[in-house]
Amino acid sequence: MLTKAGLSAANRAIYLPAISATYADFAKNGRFKRQIASLVPDDLDFLRSGNPYFCYPFGLYSAGQVIRTEAMKPKACMVAQRDRAETIILGDSGGFQVSRGTIEFEKDITARRMLKWMEGVADWSMVLDFPTGGIAAGFMKEHVARLIGEGHDLQAMCKANGQSLDFNACLLQTRINNDQFVAERTHGATGLLNVLQGRNEAESKTWYEAVKHYPFEGIAFAGAHQNHFSLLLRRLVDLHRDGLLHQCDWVHVLGVSTLEIGCLLTKVQRCVREHWGYEHFQISFDSASPFINAAKNGMIVGHMFDEYGWTFRTTNVSTVPAADLPKTVNAFCHAKMARKARSLSRERIAALRPLGNALTMADICPGSSGTSDLDGDSSPLLMHHNVQAFVEAHHRAHEGFFGNESWRIPQDAKIISEMIDILFRGELIPNADGGIDRVPLTDPVRHIDQCEIWLDRLAGQRSRTAAREPDELRYAA
Repeated sequence: MLTKAGLSAANRAIYLPAISATYADFAKNGRFKRQIASLVPDDLDFLRSGNPYFCYPFGLYSAGQVIRTEAMKPKACMVAQRDRAETIILGDSGGFQVSRGTIEFEKDITARRMLKWMEGVADWSMVLDFPTGGIAAGFMKEHVARLIGEGHDLQAMCKANGQSLDFNACLLQTRINNDQFVAERTHGATGLLNVLQGRNEAESKTWYEAVKHYPFEGIAFAGAHQNHFSLLLRRLVDLHRDGLLHQCDWVHVLGVSTLEIGCLLTKVQRCVREHWGYEHFQISFDSASPFINAAKNGMIVGHMFDEYGWTFRTTNVSTVPAADLPKTVNAFCHAKMARKARSLSRERIAALRPLGNALTMADICPGSSGTSDLDGDSSPLLMHHNVQAFVEAHHRAHEGFFGNESWRIPQDAKIISEMIDILFRGELIPNADGGIDRVPLTDPVRHIDQCEIWLDRLAGQRSRTAAREPDELRYAA
């Protein structure tokens, strides 16, 4: 059984499923309209310790999904009713929805509402940032006009830091929100993560210098930091040099869940702990892909490892052949993964789950008017299955990445891992005795600059998760 203590002790970057509010509500307050084995909705609550089907004590939960007005309060869902001693929830402030107008921005009223909601729900929470991901689509134009109308000199900011009006509007509004969080937070209610945005090195560095002084307990890397390891590593070096990394007990990377990046984040975490001495330094990363796929009738049937890439395999189950309906979910996944030939360097692993032996595909696809269409009970069952499939795939990926089968690791990920290793451990230099000495780098940033093209090789490969996150979600920033 997966436990909070066990996973925390494994010295691994932790995957956080970005839990759907609809799913969280159903697991505690819903009901199945059909008889599905002997299941009740509470069996889908993977945050519940001792759940016989699947227990996973970590997740991300976004205020942007569930709180849009002052009157809204946390629902009595599986997140709000969890055992906080046995689970960890990271709260997302909903900045993506707020900056784009999906949630009306009432300035300090909205910031206060998000802060107090997260203090009541989450162990760790992100400050209310305005993501730079909305700039290209024009979402910041109205905020530029509003801030100028309020008397803020954005032009002076642009002249001082060389960045655009839209970028400085994102930065300024984030700093205003940060100041309010500092003033109005209840200390001890939730640990706050200082969000670092930026689409490139110039923006990332400017943002970091402008917000690094805030007395928060962790860091959340957003924007291009999620898969550009050159940006992530430069900011970690900055935090270390500025003496700020000691206060970062939790570091989160927003909106990425590819198997290679998950393993590389573990590599970074282990290096920081071993070579910089921050023994409590913890990285997490998230995506909503298990829930998004299920909402689109997608079932993750397994994952594939080979030297060219590690990928999830998904099939659309909106209609399933009649011959497959009597099969258990596990048998269906196994058959799907076995249809293509296995090669020496390619391993296909079916998504086999304890619940998959109890459910048939007819339970997932009950049929309607002679077809095998899905109904309202199908979606939460698929979501539960997909979360398990993601968690298990990341576990197996770590076993392969840090085990004895290095030949199976994709070449790009292997090279990035070696470059991270050199950054922290130093270079191997022949000595006068014919041996090899490991010499620390005198200029780590120069090493990052020299390796930037390779460090960023995984950028743009988010589609190799089960699905690309849709534009309207927070994680597209």
